[in-house]
Amino acid sequence: MFNFSIPTLTAGPSEYSTKLASISPKRSSNFINLVSILFVSLLFAGCGEWEGDYVNPYVAGSHAYWFYDADFELLEANYTNPGEVIDLDSKKSKYGTDWYLAQSAVPIEGGFLPNKKTGFYAIPNVIEISDQAELSSVRNNLSGTYIVLEDIELQAGKVGFDATAGWTPIGDETVPFKGIFNGNGRKISGLWIDRPSDNCVGLFGRIEGGNIKKLGVLTDETEGVKGLSKVGIIAGCVETYSTITLSYSAGNVGGDYFIGGIAGNVAFDSKITNAYSKANAVEGNYVGGIAGSIGGSSEVTNTYSIGNISGINYVGGIAGEVTSGAMAINNAAINQNNDGLINVHRIAAIINDLSELVSNNFALDTMNINIDGVVGNDGTPKSDALLKTRLTYEGEIDGDGNGGLGWQFGDNASHPWKIDEGADYPYLYWEDR
Repeated sequence: MFNFSIPTLTAGPSEYSTKLASISPKRSSNFINLVSILFVSLLFAGCGEWEGDYVNPYVAGSHAYWFYDADFELLEANYTNPGEVIDLDSKKSKYGTDWYLAQSAVPIEGGFLPNKKTGFYAIPNVIEISDQAELSSVRNNLSGTYIVLEDIELQAGKVGFDATAGWTPIGDETVPFKGIFNGNGRKISGLWIDRPSDNCVGLFGRIEGGNIKKLGVLTDETEGVKGLSKVGIIAGCVETYSTITLSYSAGNVGGDYFIGGIAGNVAFDSKITNAYSKANAVEGNYVGGIAGSIGGSSEVTNTYSIGNISGINYVGGIAGEVTSGAMAINNAAINQNNDGLINVHRIAAIINDLSELVSNNFALDTMNINIDGVVGNDGTPKSDALLKTRLTYEGEIDGDGNGGLGWQFGDNASHPWKIDEGADYPYLYWEDR
């Protein structure tokens, strides 16, 4: 669940009442994207490099503007009068360097304010997805930019499903997904896959240089996601500067090697951040609540896992393994059950060198540890009660001796954590609770 709002013009002449919505231009120091929708045009400029002032150029009529953050979430909606100045340096001080300015390219009669309200509009080259058929068609354009408009419940017998093997993953080892997939706070449920001889298995098979955000994926209640190696509910393989953020998974996932609640393998400078999994990751070797393996200078940060984790060898609440140069920081393993034959750890079962990159992690102190000569990581263990206390994550607990780890609490990507003091474990700012 997400809180995701964008503005709608709700007053003035009808030609200025067109809905506005999520936008996805590339960041630049110049004006970079002109979008014309009916009678309304918005000029988007990456303002992180800007200095000085922006002046309303119109002699008559007000001029609406919107500031968005790097994920194109609305920061501010307002308008200027003719000749009025916006001090961009002050905006940079307020919002940081990664933000965008969008302003109407026509004067607005009457000086009405944009109203912050849920809505969207289709912009050039953004493909809308509302049902299973449209989701399945993503495999026909693996470099496209997509936005999901409705929750989708996958159904066997419809497009994208094989009668015995279930869902066909989007992108595979040979031809990966390289686009942008904006789940827009929607969820895809009913996923099941039974491909015990395949690698890179999930809703998405292999992502290379792609981006998945604001998406929830739930498996079928009785079936789950099964593959041979590199198996995850959202994606099997997340590779080569790919990102999964502001997303979650739930259900069941299993296989032989590299099994994760969100992704099987995260490699080559890729990231999973501000995400969580309630999935049960079972069976196999290198099993993790978030990822089976984190490697190749990749990162898993600001995540939590709360499902049941079990396997044969190398089982961790967050990851089965973290290889040299990879990072796992500010994560919480709150798995009520974690088990395996050998090499079971609370955070990660194998840490190959540079263990300082696996730090600031917490784990429930009742989780299992079963060591067989392999260096792993168990995080900072805490009782159930202390894991529901904000001070655990921010500072020293009297008499505890372990101290807090300086997690950031707030309502944005850089301060992503929230907590209902004494009632529940920490959760992420975008969750609708």
